Amino acid sequence: MKTPTQKPNHRLLIIDDNSAIHADFRKILCPKDEGNTEMLAIESILFGEAPPAVARLKFEVDSAHQGQEGLEMVKRALAENRPYALAFVDVRMPPGWDGVETIARIWEVYPKIQIIVCTAYADYSWEELRARVGQPDNLVVLKKPFDNVEVQQLAHAMTQKWLLNRQVDLQMEELEARVQHRTAELEKSQAVLQVSLREKESLLKEVHHRVKNNLQIINSLLRMETGRHPEDAASHVLRDMQGRIRSMALLHESLYRSGSLASVDLGDYVKNLANQTFGSLIGQTHKIRLQVDVDSVQVAMDQALPCGLILNELMANAIKHAFPENKSGEIRVQLKPVKGGPQFRLSVSDTGVGLPANFKERSEKSLGVNLFRDLARQLEGEWEVGPGSAAHFAVVFKPEIP
Repeated sequence: MKTPTQKPNHRLLIIDDNSAIHADFRKILCPKDEGNTEMLAIESILFGEAPPAVARLKFEVDSAHQGQEGLEMVKRALAENRPYALAFVDVRMPPGWDGVETIARIWEVYPKIQIIVCTAYADYSWEELRARVGQPDNLVVLKKPFDNVEVQQLAHAMTQKWLLNRQVDLQMEELEARVQHRTAELEKSQAVLQVSLREKESLLKEVHHRVKNNLQIINSLLRMETGRHPEDAASHVLRDMQGRIRSMALLHESLYRSGSLASVDLGDYVKNLANQTFGSLIGQTHKIRLQVDVDSVQVAMDQALPCGLILNELMANAIKHAFPENKSGEIRVQLKPVKGGPQFRLSVSDTGVGLPANFKERSEKSLGVNLFRDLARQLEGEWEVGPGSAAHFAVVFKPEIP
């Protein structure tokens, strides 16, 4: 987009009640060149060559004899898209408006026009003019009687100033048009991106929903297979697999139901998974209690899934080994921030029989413990085994909020 070039505007308006003043302005601003042309021809004959011609700027001058008439001419020129660049306005124009009121009325209609106010020493002072029309930068005072050269210089300077102001206005209009065009393009692009984002979110929700359903089907098949051989050694492996699949299915369900597909509230996820795992692994006549104490923290799916698998392994091991012979006790699940830093600690402890004396040696061959360690490394966290006779396992990690 290129800024249009503004042609020079030499249209002037003389507002004065004296016809002789109009004639004087025309002689000064609209000189005739006939005599000058004859003189150049004579010089060419006498000296053999014509001296360089000096181009003289001519103005298009219109006349108004009263302020009301001048205002109407300004309005008409604007309507015809041929505005005046400059107006010479006399101060005293009886019986109508004086020059100051005329200037104020014209500026209400067209504030861009340049004004040269013509005044005698006995007329308004500069302070009085400023009090009535303000002190705009497009007003110049010309004292009477005025000099011809001064009138020409002022006319040239003020029309050039009008031209420069108009060019600035055109550039600002072009800039505003570019900004509006660019803004419209950005809004259109943003609307397209929003539609695309909604489509992707809908697709992701559908994917999470289908994955959750498929995991539930696999879990049901494993449960049916476990029921066929309840005392078989393979049934224990199948039950462990059910718990792991259940933790993954619950995560996909949590993401599907949440407002954000990029993250999940780990506190809610841990609480729901702990209750589901406890309910599925404990019989009707159990004497074990579950205590869950979690804080809310948003994490990405890549962190939520290892936490869910860790929780399932630790709870399954606690229920399986900590309370033999229907012993009573309590399993505690906690998710709390670590003091002094942004890290969180996910822990599972119990009040059961505690860890065996040879736990360290046995843990090297334990699938559950090795899985716990691998998942802790996946979280880029540190795994802990609490001191003392009671079992206490934990993983400390830094949540990554997407």
